[in-house]
Amino acid sequence: AMGASLCRSGTGSDIGAALGPGEWQVQGDSGGWTALSASDARLLDNALAKRRLTPFRACFGPHKFEYEIDLGGLKQTNIKTGRSRALRRISQAASSWHVADARRTGEAVSSWRPVADVVVASAAGNAAAPPLNLADKLPSFAEVLQALRPLHSKLGGTPWFGRRDPEICGKLKQRQLSTSSAYEYIFLTVLGFQALQTHGDEIVRRNNGGFWKSNPGTMLMEEVCGFTMHGQREGANGVVKSAPDALLQGFAIARSNG
Repeated sequence: AMGASLCRSGTGSDIGAALGPGEWQVQGDSGGWTALSASDARLLDNALAKRRLTPFRACFGPHKFEYEIDLGGLKQTNIKTGRSRALRRISQAASSWHVADARRTGEAVSSWRPVADVVVASAAGNAAAPPLNLADKLPSFAEVLQALRPLHSKLGGTPWFGRRDPEICGKLKQRQLSTSSAYEYIFLTVLGFQALQTHGDEIVRRNNGGFWKSNPGTMLMEEVCGFTMHGQREGANGVVKSAPDALLQGFAIARSNG
């Protein structure tokens, strides 16, 4: 169970105001971002300032459907349909995006705004500490792997790969995954998301909405990332674009919390 449902526009005092002026946005199917309502933004700010990073439920959006809100993973999931969308918070005090950031998210040049840094609060109790600016401090996948390597023995080592780092050579098969160590599984997952960051735009370009082998985007993803996708499903392109940064943001949050 994910806990009690919060079917109201806000809870508690507006301690989210301590985060500073900002705008919460949700990612659409095309990869673009749309601002949330003031009441939804207030709910998220309050939860964020309280460091509520584990999933919780709330009535959310213009129609007040019930969603699971995951601020640790920066996403919302419709309880009824199971559809997930990425979330982000834009700081009014932040600087403009770099060109590389805009290209990675797939937004058009005309939609760039000088308020484009994601802010995640690091708070204790009801007092917000200086926020973690993820747009400035977003870690690299190399940093994620560097943090993983000291856990090599604790997580089962590399029975499949011996004395070398795990590597992706096409789609990962069930037999390999079922007998891999936790270390190998995590390492390969990080490598897959790293490849998705590099090849995501091309995967989206090739996604023709077809099923599996009839979809060139799916075939490219399996080749370079090791995992697959359901390219025919609504929102697939948005997930491809947002997934790498979601992993890095989650790592940054975990690292900032010790």
